[in-house]
Amino acid sequence: MRQFALLLGTLAGLIVASAPRAAAQDDKKVKQEYGRFAQLYSMDWGSSVTQEYRLRSAPKRAQLLVAERFTDPALRKAVGDFEKVAKHYFRSWEERNNTRMTKKEYKEKWESLGELPFKSDVEAAAAIGRELAVAKKKEDAIWEAGRLGFFARDSHGKSWKEVLPIAKKFGGPKGDRFPLRLGLMYLHNTSTESLTNVTVAIETNSCVEMPGNGRPHVVFFERLDAGEWVPLPAWLVNRQWKVNKYVAGTDVLRCSVWCDQTSVEGVAFDMKMVPGAGKGPAASVWGLFPDKTFAGTYDTKTPWAIPSMPANKLNLTVAGGTWRGKDNGSGDGRQLVIMELIGPNFIAIDIDLGTKSTRIVEGRIQDGKVDWEPMVANRGELGDPHWGTIKDGRIEVSYGKNRTARGTVTLQFAGKKGPKGK
Repeated sequence: MRQFALLLGTLAGLIVASAPRAAAQDDKKVKQEYGRFAQLYSMDWGSSVTQEYRLRSAPKRAQLLVAERFTDPALRKAVGDFEKVAKHYFRSWEERNNTRMTKKEYKEKWESLGELPFKSDVEAAAAIGRELAVAKKKEDAIWEAGRLGFFARDSHGKSWKEVLPIAKKFGGPKGDRFPLRLGLMYLHNTSTESLTNVTVAIETNSCVEMPGNGRPHVVFFERLDAGEWVPLPAWLVNRQWKVNKYVAGTDVLRCSVWCDQTSVEGVAFDMKMVPGAGKGPAASVWGLFPDKTFAGTYDTKTPWAIPSMPANKLNLTVAGGTWRGKDNGSGDGRQLVIMELIGPNFIAIDIDLGTKSTRIVEGRIQDGKVDWEPMVANRGELGDPHWGTIKDGRIEVSYGKNRTARGTVTLQFAGKKGPKGK
């Protein structure tokens, strides 16, 4: 009997000892899942061109999210929500880029989408409804589609709020320094270190299309390098635009940041003019500053002028040149034009001269490796995922479905020539 009791005690000790390890493994898996989820779920950031592109690519993003088969319940629910939201995002893009529809066709398409998973409140619905009521002609349908797109943004933001506890759980220690600087409208990492797994949750009080307080808008970045900046949509503060100029305002938005290095939550920001580079009234720019209730520190000393692109990114992106080469099997020409590169992640145009296809792709460059996934086809075939190596201005990749190679491509970086061919 005594031996049996000792055996039970030993087993109990093993179970207790293994519990923390199991919990740590579960946390690691959820953090990895959240990073992949957030990368695809983050929509409105970057240039106006890429913001528009994400509306168009929303169905493909939903498809990729479903394929991940996340184990966390909150992520699974958000993926289900996004399958519906993505249809509305895409239709908003489609309607704005198609003026051939009759009013009846336009209305029938919107009604066929089904209900969004989160409702706008009465105030938002009434305000957006008043804006939509002005649509009388075909041209107005484009304007109307843009407004309807804000229903999707409102629903998307509310879905984001349900998964933010995961970002908060894995954020770094609470800090007294706000880790980013907010310009109009962009985020700027003015620190000397890279920030990783960065979730930025903005609650705007200053959006005309989504009236009221606390409208959520969330973006995620796998990495923001030191000195890197990212554009955000101007509509986050467009209520401050009066007739033909911006005006100062208090509590225009609240912002929280969770990343591996630190966490700061619920900071209220005011908007005011700050001195810029140069002389004269045009040298002033608008900035966002924590209000007087914020007891921490915020960078106001770094010049507010947007910094130039660093050399390492200039030698990868369209700002410095293009990647040109060929399909090693067919010999047909290939080009890759990287439009935006934030941290390790990029958006590019992949041109296949053989199939006369032009695709918008999303990819990643890290530790000498590169890969990209086709998201939408502007012309021709969508094509397959690519993966391989990047070193010394040369890309060697394979392509095919499910990482089964059916061909290879070699590209060399061709820098832009100067005015005299230099």
